[in-house]
Order: sequence, then structure tokens, then C-alpha cells
Amino acid sequence: MTIETTTLNPQVIFVSATTPSDTTEGKIWYNTTNKTLYVSNGTNYVLLQTDLTTQNKLIQENALNILVNSASASTTLNDWDEMILDRFTDATGQLNTIDTTNTTATFEVNEYDNLSYSYLNPLMTSNTTPSPYVASASATSQGAPWNAFDGNTSSKWNPPGHSGDWVKLDVGSNIVINKFKYKGLNSQYDVKGYTLQGSTDDITYTTLSTGNLPQSASAIETSFSNSTPYRYYKLIVNSNQLNIGGTVVSILDFSSLIAPFNKLIQTNPQTIDSGVNFVQIYSNNTTSGTGSITADVSVDGGSTWTTGIQLNTKTAITSTDGTSLIMKLNLNAGASEGTATASDYAIMLFY
Repeated sequence: MTIETTTLNPQVIFVSATTPSDTTEGKIWYNTTNKTLYVSNGTNYVLLQTDLTTQNKLIQENALNILVNSASASTTLNDWDEMILDRFTDATGQLNTIDTTNTTATFEVNEYDNLSYSYLNPLMTSNTTPSPYVASASATSQGAPWNAFDGNTSSKWNPPGHSGDWVKLDVGSNIVINKFKYKGLNSQYDVKGYTLQGSTDDITYTTLSTGNLPQSASAIETSFSNSTPYRYYKLIVNSNQLNIGGTVVSILDFSSLIAPFNKLIQTNPQTIDSGVNFVQIYSNNTTSGTGSITADVSVDGGSTWTTGIQLNTKTAITSTDGTSLIMKLNLNAGASEGTATASDYAIMLFY
């Protein structure tokens, strides 16, 4: 079958600073002056984009409504009298209810968790200092292998090619690494394709992570699953951003996951009516291993507490009555392998 594109496809998208004279219905115009998109109704070009501020507000309001409905569904009779809630879109929460001073959990992207990472940060000054670190590489055209590990953004290890070269760090003893940080120069020579490997003897290597890194002006952190301790960690360059010339590694660092321990998310005081008899806590969360989540609630501004509240369980308030609500959402590790993560909370009050 033959299709004549000239018949089917007259120009339907215009890119210009002025309104096209062709206003055939359905045609699209991108205004290069104000960076907006229009569609023709047959007479005029009508703005197609929705105001992003309004759109984002509607998205957030919808997400809060989903949280309200989810929390309500966790109660037996949906008979709560008041609800205090928030989503963790940043460290203070979408509605700014989080007490960041007393919160010990780690804020990541849209969630709090009881995980924490510690970078080696060797700050090397040569390929063999400071001890016990030893840096090496397959080849070097500029800089030195240790420049990848000196923490200095103005220095770099630059191999001659963009595929197959590697830089390696001997950390002195077998340790578990499950995160690395990379920074280039925000250029076409930044690492794109990579393979990260670990070895206990510098002979047999195991692939721990492989993928693509974006070109970025900021350091890029990449986590991966690994519970095996290795002494040698090697980053292999599979490609740079444009697959031409050499490659740049300005900063490379490896991080170990510190054994999780109990942490908490604490809210700022919220004014409520006195006479709360029961409370129920809801949270979208994940746990693994021996991890769990409980809550403590105070209605007298933190002087006395009802503790050990299980999620989705209507619990009697045993602490002193009052008009100032504070909650602690406890992310309990339970043991070194236990983890817990929370992305929001809803406190339902029953008078």
C-alpha cells in the first residue's frame, strides 16, 4: 500500500513568534516568545497549557484526598471526629507539620526512613595516601587515579578512551559498599554507561551495579543491592555521554549502609479540642526484616504520652488531656537487618 504523505500531512504544527495565518481547526502552534502551546478552534488559536501552579495544586489536593480516604477506610465505622495529616513531599511535609529539629529519621525522596549511608571520603593526596587506600587505573591521559578520590571538583582522572577503561580503589579490608557517588564536569565527556564491580582478591570480580548516568552539574548518587564485603571496588567506563573522545571522573566515592536503628518522625504541635478519648494512626509505609512502625501520641503538648500505638488500631488515650497534639512515628529497626519507611501520616481523633 502506498501513502502519499503530501496529501495526508500538510503542515499541522507551527513554531514561530507570531500567530500563524492558517487557522484550520486542530492545527497546533508553539509560541517561541512565551514558550506556550496553542491549538486552533477553526477561528483562533487557544492556549492549550494549563497553569502549572494551579495544576500542581490540584495534584497535591487530590493526593491529600486519597490519603484521607485511605485513612478513613482503615477505621471500622469511619466514625472519627477530626483528622490531622501530612504527606512527606519534603523534609517539613507538604503541609509543613514536621518538627525537623526533633525528627531523627532520614528524609529521602517523598519519604522518611531509618536507613543512613556513610561515604568513605578518603580525600587522597596520592595513589597510596592516606593509608590504607590505594588507587589505580587501566590508563590515564590527564590527572591521576587518586584524583577521582580526592574530593576536589577541580581535579580529575581522565582516561584516554570512553569504553573499557576503569578506575579502582583498594579500601584496605573487606567492607560492604552499596552506594556510590559520581561527578563529572557536566560535559559530553561525563560517564554515561558504567559497570561497578567488587572483589576480595583483585582477581575475580563480581558485578554489583550497571546502568547509565545522566549528564549533570551535580554529583549523582546510585544505590544498589549488596551484602557481600569486598576490598577492591572498580568502576568500568562503558561509554561517555556522546561516545566520543575520553572520559572525565572528577569525584568518585563509595558508601556503606550503616545498620539501621530506631528513628522517629515528630510532628509540630497541632491545636485540637480537649476531650480526645481514642486515636488511630494511618501511614503508607514499607517494612522489611524485623522492621516495624509504632506511634506515640501526646495531647498535652508533649508532657505525657500514650506510647506503643499500633498502626490502623483504635487506641485509648491514657495520657493527660489537653489541646496540643504531637505525634511520634517510630521507625523501628528491631535488629540490624530491619528497615522501615513512611511516606505520610494521618491521625484520626475520636472525642
